Amino acid sequence: MSIDNIPLPVSMYQSLFKKNLVDLKAKPGQNNSLGKEKSIDFLGGNGKNIAFILSDPHHKFLNDNELKFLSGLISACDITMADIAIVNFAHYKDLDYKNVISALASKKILCFGVLATDLNLPFAIPDFQVQLFNEVQYIFCPNFEHLQKNISSKKQLWASLQKIFKINK
Repeated sequence: MSIDNIPLPVSMYQSLFKKNLVDLKAKPGQNNSLGKEKSIDFLGGNGKNIAFILSDPHHKFLNDNELKFLSGLISACDITMADIAIVNFAHYKDLDYKNVISALASKKILCFGVLATDLNLPFAIPDFQVQLFNEVQYIFCPNFEHLQKNISSKKQLWASLQKIFKINK
């Protein structure tokens, strides 16, 4: 018998778990700490649980020029729109990294023009650094407008994308 598989009598479970994990008596609309999940509107299929978070207050997601730029990026990474979820942070000012992970089951979060502190991460991450935190990979970058105009930033982004998507080109 191993320590990972110790049989317990049924009566022991009741004494170990005296309180429920979910309050069945709570009424809908009350401020419950459990079961409170945000709905996030996103563009894409989220098939590979990759979140692209950007901030554009003038568009629902992003403008045509930025969508073309993003399409080139994801194509170079051998992924498609069906694999990602594009979230516009400008429409969710109280959105944090926990909401993104719980709502989208994200394993990779790439932020453009959004800071780590904006998502309430407990640390700051320099631009283009691939950071692993709680089994989720993060990259923070300048916004698409800056990236389109700055070749040095594009090269740094590409180097980060090669790491996070394991690209050997």
